[in-house]
Amino acid sequence: MDILWLRRLAGEKGIPVIREDTEKLLKVLIALKRPKKILEIGTGIGYSAAVMLSCGDPSSRIYSIEKDEDKCLLARQNLGRLGLDGRAALFPGDAGEILKSLTGSYDFIFVDGPKGQYLHFLPYLLDALENGGALVCDDVNYRGLVDGRVKMRRNSVTLVNNLREFIKRIESHPGLESCVLDVGEGILVSARKG
Repeated sequence: MDILWLRRLAGEKGIPVIREDTEKLLKVLIALKRPKKILEIGTGIGYSAAVMLSCGDPSSRIYSIEKDEDKCLLARQNLGRLGLDGRAALFPGDAGEILKSLTGSYDFIFVDGPKGQYLHFLPYLLDALENGGALVCDDVNYRGLVDGRVKMRRNSVTLVNNLREFIKRIESHPGLESCVLDVGEGILVSARKG
């Protein structure tokens, strides 16, 4: 069974998953990097985890955090249907809390969780990212608001300001090589030097 059924299921249920162009980029990055230990923030129904595990090294493992317990359970079932559940550890709960207690390092981190929290996650992500590791953050241009293509709404000010500061800190970090790509709603790709 391939993962296309999972994209169709998400569409039928109105559950967001990564965009197709984001998926293509993620597949290329995983194929190039061949990570062994992946951290994901925002499991959803397990689609992006399935993508990363399916195109990466067969011995790779993913550790994924999802706040919605029902989605976490559904992701576990979906990964099981694809035969990938033995390579995935899913953690239900708030990423901000779980990240504080992480131990070890990861050679690939994919962030597709609550956009307004990326800035708060940053210190923990940097601690968890090993030398030579890749950090990939989805939707950093959030609906065209961050780069100003779309006029900011009052209820988005904090989220947009947090994303702008997040991008600024990553791009100016001396230990990272980073760029924001115009893919999907903006993807920030960083490589840790060393």
